[in-house]
Amino acid sequence: MVGEDTTSPNAFYFHEEYENEAGFKAHTETPHFAQWQSFCDTKPWSNDDGPQVDFYQGTHAAKKWKIPGYAYCLNVNLYPKPEVRDEFLRVIAANKEGTDTKEPLALQYVYGESTQSPGTFHFHEQYTGEEDGKEGFDAHAAAPHFQEWEAFASKDVFQKPPEVSFFKTIHC
Repeated sequence: MVGEDTTSPNAFYFHEEYENEAGFKAHTETPHFAQWQSFCDTKPWSNDDGPQVDFYQGTHAAKKWKIPGYAYCLNVNLYPKPEVRDEFLRVIAANKEGTDTKEPLALQYVYGESTQSPGTFHFHEQYTGEEDGKEGFDAHAAAPHFQEWEAFASKDVFQKPPEVSFFKTIHC
């Protein structure tokens, strides 16, 4: 899945899922990945760092998601303080459960802890509905299970501020 930032044109996000590390390794050995790597080798980025890549183990089984032509998406990086980790995980699990079972416009809500930076959690969410899917996100933000998250997040629970990026899928 690839999408363009809703407020920063020419900023793109990818979200890929693999069943395990071997699945990702097999992906890196395909002809289409070789084309991508050749493109990356030309250093076409507006920054010196190139793409930012991180891996995380999700709490869900990897599967092929069916996106209905468009989706309103967000990626979030969260940095909970160690002393609130258990509460953070409980509140997030409840938010995911509510999103997955009570929100018909929610397409995907996945998260996991970085394998490279322990204590860093990555989230990816996708919504559908009117306004290219923003209707689904707005319904999520109004849901009772999200309000529990908001109450938790309003306390001093993060080591550094959350990083949130909104984007819409594009289909090539």
